[in-house]
Amino acid sequence: MSKEPVRAYYKRLDQLNEWKQDYEGRGTSIVIEGFEGKRKKYTPIDTALRHLTEAYPSPYFIYMSPETANQFASFDSFEEWIVKLRLLLPMEPSTMHKRLAQYRNRWEVASPSTST
Repeated sequence: MSKEPVRAYYKRLDQLNEWKQDYEGRGTSIVIEGFEGKRKKYTPIDTALRHLTEAYPSPYFIYMSPETANQFASFDSFEEWIVKLRLLLPMEPSTMHKRLAQYRNRWEVASPSTST
């Protein structure tokens, strides 16, 4: 999928917790799911999304990097999932998969400077 190595789970978790702290106090409840940490290995996105939709009520907002969003858009299951959730990206993708562009209304840039 990607030529870059996957960052350690704890490093990704630290980054998510920093992002969560930036949004605290805005009246939004944010849950950082620890499912992948419990598995101790890479979790396929379909497995993770299935777990989230079974464990939590909707609506679903998934925070991911632009690179991961482009990779997700290349999956056969993307169109099935994108209608059930919204993606939050830290920045606009520099290049965009055609399906990510097609479903532009299902994702947005969510950074601390974004007005709510």
